[in-house]
Amino acid sequence: MATSVLSDHLPVATSTTFSHHSHDVSNSHERHDYSLAPDLPLAKVVRKSSGTTLIIPNMKELNPGWTVASNAHRDSIREDLQSWIQLQYKAKDTRQKIAGIDADRLVAMMYPRAGRMQLLNMTEFMIWGFPWDDAIDDVAEMQQPGDIDRYRDETLAVVNSSLLSDLDEPPTPHPNPAIQSFRDVGSAIRADSPDILCQRVAGHVSGFIVSSAASQTVRKGVEATSTADYMQRREDNIGVYMLLELLFYVDKYDLPLQWRPETNHLMKTIWKEVGLMVTIVNDLLSLAKELQHGQYDNLVPFLMYHDDLNAQSAVDRAVQMCRESYDRFYQLEAQLYEQAGSQDEGIVKAHVHGLKDVVMGNLYWSYSLERYVGKGVVREDGSIAFVI
Repeated sequence: MATSVLSDHLPVATSTTFSHHSHDVSNSHERHDYSLAPDLPLAKVVRKSSGTTLIIPNMKELNPGWTVASNAHRDSIREDLQSWIQLQYKAKDTRQKIAGIDADRLVAMMYPRAGRMQLLNMTEFMIWGFPWDDAIDDVAEMQQPGDIDRYRDETLAVVNSSLLSDLDEPPTPHPNPAIQSFRDVGSAIRADSPDILCQRVAGHVSGFIVSSAASQTVRKGVEATSTADYMQRREDNIGVYMLLELLFYVDKYDLPLQWRPETNHLMKTIWKEVGLMVTIVNDLLSLAKELQHGQYDNLVPFLMYHDDLNAQSAVDRAVQMCRESYDRFYQLEAQLYEQAGSQDEGIVKAHVHGLKDVVMGNLYWSYSLERYVGKGVVREDGSIAFVI
């Protein structure tokens, strides 16, 4: 396999949110100055609101009936996790930034009932995603177009070989740890999962990789795509669907075919609502950091531009969109339980509970992480105030 042009580097992510959740602007050494590109529409509309104080309400209050828990095995995996990080990532700055992700906390809240080995493997999976995604975001402007395609294809090859192939001999390691680190993760999932689950996970991971690579071209455009197109792009590259699929690996169950999102419209729709909730929360809670660094690929600037809203009205619209998504989730949940009846209600409820865990884990992790929410911006009532 050819050496990837993307090196062992964990730079600033500009847009994609892996579970996700990237937007790593907290470690940026260079701030984008969109005054050098005054025709970029999202930059222009945000600049008009410069100096405005924005208030984001306490997003935890949108779902008061949902709880958050942490996996009891979290402390026990730390030594093994650190050994894996040391083995996979040799660059000190990369390891330091991985430590700042607090991935074990995120995974422990997303998968509170996982066994110890599943928790460890999922934490490694989550760690893989951040360096991989950060690299593809940051270097897109510094490399030739074909380099992103090669990075995508080399990653897909490792993902598919580790999840879908039984190899007689260990393959040649990929020189880029952002790619190679998936091999251990994928192999561990394959060793403990049925073939059909491995195929589904490989499909979702591949979709995340392909859409993340493709989104670089869209972000470079001088025209703002529609809000609907933006949200579809975020749905494709946010990475949440692979995390939902991995609930079946973590908790060791499967849904009967009639309840799978591929065949059941209600289940497919409730998965999409989870993706929408995670996207909006991540965009809102990373907004201050992104605008500070001249990054406008976010729901709020799109709403400002297309709906002719001021900055606070756009924030309020985004919050309302999230509230409406919760409302639809409750309706879908009730319809699923009614449709399931006594025979399948237990397994359907277990899965819906897992969906809620993913939402709540992402929410509470995002509030606690400085890469999203800077110091001193969260007020006593849980709202966030900052000046753009």
